[in-house]
Amino acid sequence: MSKADTWMPFYVGDYLSATGRLTTEQHGAYLLILLDCWKNGPPPNDDAVLAALARMSLSAWKKAKPALIGFFDVANGFFVQKRVEKERERAASVTEERSKAGKVGAAKRWQNGSPKNGKAIANAINLPLANGQQNDAPSQSQCSNEHIASSNEDVSVEPTAQPLTKREVIDAWQDRMVPQGFPAIRKMTGLRERQLRARLRDSTLDEWLQAMAALERSAFCRGENDRGWKADFDFLLQPKSFVKLLEGSYDH
Repeated sequence: MSKADTWMPFYVGDYLSATGRLTTEQHGAYLLILLDCWKNGPPPNDDAVLAALARMSLSAWKKAKPALIGFFDVANGFFVQKRVEKERERAASVTEERSKAGKVGAAKRWQNGSPKNGKAIANAINLPLANGQQNDAPSQSQCSNEHIASSNEDVSVEPTAQPLTKREVIDAWQDRMVPQGFPAIRKMTGLRERQLRARLRDSTLDEWLQAMAALERSAFCRGENDRGWKADFDFLLQPKSFVKLLEGSYDH
């Protein structure tokens, strides 16, 4: 589930109104189980497992359970918190829609190597490689049966014309260059982040397309050399390499 480790919707007022009769210990147990539900889905209806999630002894959990079980549906052997499940599904849907929209926008800009917009590229936004992660978190927060409320906000995302981002460059490498045998990007290190930001500041979209096209047609860069060396993402990020690719120095 995207970003399950990063955020969880939590409506404080709704939570407090629904849990006013819980003791401090019961609040702690309930919140810890909710957090695990958000991250991992419904836990099994097993007292030993639930006690461990609640950070309680088995005997303490059995005493607290009657006060908490009403917040859950015990179905098919699992402790299901319906509102958490609805919010997890909604968050996944929002993330998927945004991902699709971003890919559509990126595809249009890289399509056929002939972008319509050749403007200088603005500073890249700070996106890590692993999740392509934009901040999908709702601005409000919430928790529990009626205190995790689904938003009425429509999920409608349409791609718009924006400056080229680090995410687009990374995706272009993974989707365009890796299938042709160039090494995949496994991790965006701090050095790569800095070098990519620098290239985005001093290069245009047309130049990125030209540099990648030069890599594609270069037998040397594809590994046809006495060392079996292949150009990788770091090679593309080097100022000298980038310029040489644009100037046709590797067209052999």
